[in-house]
Amino acid sequence: MSNINFLILLKTSLLMNDINNFNNLLLLNKELTHKNYMLINSMINSDPNVLSSNSKQCYVPILTKYLAVPTDMYIIHNEKLIIYNLNYFQVTKIFDNFINVETQIMFFIDYRQTFIDLINLDNFFNLSFFKNNKFIQFLNHHNLILNENNFFKNSKFVLFFGNCINKKNKIIKYFSNNYKDYNIRENKSIKDALIISVRD
Repeated sequence: MSNINFLILLKTSLLMNDINNFNNLLLLNKELTHKNYMLINSMINSDPNVLSSNSKQCYVPILTKYLAVPTDMYIIHNEKLIIYNLNYFQVTKIFDNFINVETQIMFFIDYRQTFIDLINLDNFFNLSFFKNNKFIQFLNHHNLILNENNFFKNSKFVLFFGNCINKKNKIIKYFSNNYKDYNIRENKSIKDALIISVRD
């Protein structure tokens, strides 16, 4: 199925309030679902039928499993700043002659445009990207020693929640429920985000 036909069918399903067909389209076209996650999320946010409680019970389990949120890595390493997109597993930009410091890795996870019920931090913190060949090749190419064993030691996380206190609370609750030793702080220059480090 072409990308445009997929999106038209999704939108038509919503207009006809056919949530079952909407769900089936997502399940049968997982690659297109992942590719168009921002558009699909926008459809959900703007459609009153989908936001009804009965409909949410149908689509939320599907979307939290197959949709991603914008996630970028900012890596300072060997006097370079490397920006790497984890949604498409590709380098976005490399800045040479950056600062000479110990390797730093920061993940920017953007939930600002994501409907609150679709926030699923398990999708990220199951570390499935370590099973992606393109990601492993990227690490090897830049001589970056990052794996599941040292991941938390070497990484910080910036999670954007926008102006939604409920999203902020959901993020905080996730870390309090899943990790014993973590730190959450806010930054005056990034007012709609939490900066988190985990020492588990």
